[in-house]
Amino acid sequence: MLISDQETNGLTFMRIKFDVSEIPQHLIKYLDLFCEIFPTLGSKTMPSKLVNSMTEKCLFDVSMSPHIFMDPENHGSIKKHIIFQFAYIDRNIEKAFNLITEVLADPDLFDLEKIST
Repeated sequence: MLISDQETNGLTFMRIKFDVSEIPQHLIKYLDLFCEIFPTLGSKTMPSKLVNSMTEKCLFDVSMSPHIFMDPENHGSIKKHIIFQFAYIDRNIEKAFNLITEVLADPDLFDLEKIST
């Protein structure tokens, strides 16, 4: 983990990188779609409307994006990551991480109404 202490007037910016290099090649074309809809999905215990409402109250600048690049240490090898970033006001740290943990640990990938819109 890289931590960089800087004066931010009580704001914290988080960036989490997930290595998804093991995703089969035929699924790579879906990474953009996954990154676009994932931050708006709910969890199995919290519907998407509640997650979105809570997100508006304690998080901002929430985004997820794919990052595919050549590994400079292993020539010819392609690395695939998903970058998940968000920011929060320091006083909301507990709410922010409870919400992020809920969605990351137990997403509702069967919310077909949300996925189809």
